Amino acid sequence: MSQIHTVDARGLTCPQPVLETKKVLDEGLEHHFLVIVDNPTARENVARFARNQGCEVEIQDGEPGQFEIKVAVADAPKVAEAQEELLACPMPDISSPGKVVVYVGKRCMGTGDDVLGTKLMRGFLRTWIDVTPLPW
Repeated sequence: MSQIHTVDARGLTCPQPVLETKKVLDEGLEHHFLVIVDNPTARENVARFARNQGCEVEIQDGEPGQFEIKVAVADAPKVAEAQEELLACPMPDISSPGKVVVYVGKRCMGTGDDVLGTKLMRGFLRTWIDVTPLPW
């Protein structure tokens, strides 16, 4: 029995687990693979992204505090009927003295898939609403 390809995204901050999943899908070499994450936001975002790409997704609890996401690529590409929005990634509390400045140089995050990049940028910018103190 062959070993299933595994993406170990434990400890990676958002949106890195989604980007690692996208990399495997873009390579097109794996029809079934496993993504391991260690937080609920990554679990939801990886699952939503994979479903948006037409994949079948099964989520299982792994070791305590870990989630295993089984992704199965469809033989014939199919488009999800309704695209699921990715969740906003949690931001660390920035309560140290001083000012925080956020510079955004383009409308999407990363290169290659502008639709995904735009969604990731939207999620990134939404997280700043909850940051205390607000950026200067």
